[in-house]
Amino acid sequence: MFGDDTHDGPPLHVSEEALRKPAGATVGADGLVACVSCGTRLSAASADIVGQGYRCPRCTHAAHVEALASGRSDAGSHLSELERTNLRNAARDLLMFGGAAVAGGIVLVIVSASAGGLGLKLGMFVIASGVGMLAFGASKRSAAG
Repeated sequence: MFGDDTHDGPPLHVSEEALRKPAGATVGADGLVACVSCGTRLSAASADIVGQGYRCPRCTHAAHVEALASGRSDAGSHLSELERTNLRNAARDLLMFGGAAVAGGIVLVIVSASAGGLGLKLGMFVIASGVGMLAFGASKRSAAG
């Protein structure tokens, strides 16, 4: 069971985007890296690793201060532009379907209010699901920046 290295499942497909090293993650011949925010060259040991490469302590500090001052951080700074676009599209879809679910749930509650029972419970469940999709979509939109 544990000694068997054969895999009978479907082949694993990893996109080229996932395998590509970000441009900001390259180490120069002198052993220094460039900050993806300001371009300062510094040793990799003193740099912070972010999704698109390295960031100097000054820029990391500025990002933390900005997050504290504004109340929201730029979680999407670790994502490529393609990943941010995909996140925005997913957020849009969740917000659309969440709004439609809330509207449909309200209609279901109104229609079945006089009869009560299962229709009313189903309508409330659909509304709650729609609110959940709206909250999740708003969270994704915020994360995309």
